[in-house]
Amino acid sequence: MSLTLPAGWHGRISHGYVAARGDHATLELSEWQPSPEERSVSWFLRRKPPLHVNARDFTATESSLAFALNGRYFAVFVHASKRPKAAVISRADKALASFHARRGNFYGGNLLPASFPSGAGWHVGTSKPGTLRAQGGQTESWAATTPYRDASNQLPPWRTLARLRPDGVLLWLGLSRSNKPVGGGGWNSFRIDARKAFVNFEGNASSRISLYRAYRHGAGFDEDLWVFFGRPHPRPSVVARAQAELDSVKLPSWPRG
Repeated sequence: MSLTLPAGWHGRISHGYVAARGDHATLELSEWQPSPEERSVSWFLRRKPPLHVNARDFTATESSLAFALNGRYFAVFVHASKRPKAAVISRADKALASFHARRGNFYGGNLLPASFPSGAGWHVGTSKPGTLRAQGGQTESWAATTPYRDASNQLPPWRTLARLRPDGVLLWLGLSRSNKPVGGGGWNSFRIDARKAFVNFEGNASSRISLYRAYRHGAGFDEDLWVFFGRPHPRPSVVARAQAELDSVKLPSWPRG
């Protein structure tokens, strides 16, 4: 992929992602590859390159610009920290018109899920390995004190939670990578703090199930942790059991972009 930067702008090209910034404006191109779950490419076929941006595109909350080029698919996003002048819009427009992508598949590789230990009283499992696509990829893993009854990407896993006993635990860990840069190092800790468990999460009709969340950003993938307890205020021994299982999880190595 290549793009000609306007004078005074700076940019970067990485895995499935191109960005150009200057004059308080940002132009981003995010590549997308069809997957078995999302095969339709009709949105990308509505426009033909070269595309052009205008003032309305800088104020839109979602991108309406997408195109296909040499068998590859791209969504365009433009932002400005203040109302862009005509000259700024023109420079962003010329940069977008200069974009070129060579034909080919430059991604691929298996994404292995994390692995929880199958100790006494734990029911563990994982999704199938993912595939590294232009937009990234993800996997899911779990460990529960009751048999797991939901799809790997079902959150919250209600069928399993319905059978979770008061001193039961369900840990769900998603690994993911996006082609768009993620800022910050994450939030909360992978040292489970029961004081931060809450019952008022979306869709929870039970007053007894509580949830602890944590997220951390890593170089190879991001880790999204969900820990469900069978009580609003889990016992210290139950938290310790959950922590021991989490501490023993084995994280995989993912291929670089």
